[in-house]
Amino acid sequence: MLSHKSLRRFGVATLIGTLVLHPGMVAAMPMCPAHKDLPLLTIDEITTSAVPVYDRWQVMWNGVALSDAQVASLSGEGFLIDRTHDEMEDRGLWVYTGLATAGVGVGMSATGWTMLGRGSASNNVTMGLAIGGILLSVVGVLVMTENIQRRVEPHVAPTPKHRLTREEMQVVVKNINNTLYGQICGAILMVGE
Repeated sequence: MLSHKSLRRFGVATLIGTLVLHPGMVAAMPMCPAHKDLPLLTIDEITTSAVPVYDRWQVMWNGVALSDAQVASLSGEGFLIDRTHDEMEDRGLWVYTGLATAGVGVGMSATGWTMLGRGSASNNVTMGLAIGGILLSVVGVLVMTENIQRRVEPHVAPTPKHRLTREEMQVVVKNINNTLYGQICGAILMVGE
């Protein structure tokens, strides 16, 4: 005699088998042929680039490289969008800090050269002030330009240095492709081919 548990399992298996294998159910679940014509998001290696890149892998759509910010926006996931936009929030502070540092360096250098020309202090002090001001100016310009360039990287395609790892990007690309398939197939099923 079969136990109650065995009968229940057999009944569930029979029900699932009937639903899946029944010819009427197969006809009721139409396939979506339109997705085969839809270009996929892929992760490919690039060989040439208009901008210098450190990460040779890029997310591509129909042969066109996408930036990290574009991929994050396509995914619609808030934490990914935040990760690509976080650096931009304090960009202005560092750009103005570099600009102010360069300005202070120019002023310091000008003071040193003026004092040297007038002979109002020893040569060691004035040359140190003049050359130190030049160096401070160079550091300020480097801070400013590095922050302008590095903070915009997630928004440039191809992305020079990714903010997401390749493994994270693979999951995001898979989810975007599934979403695109669902939207295309859902629209076709609603409208009809």
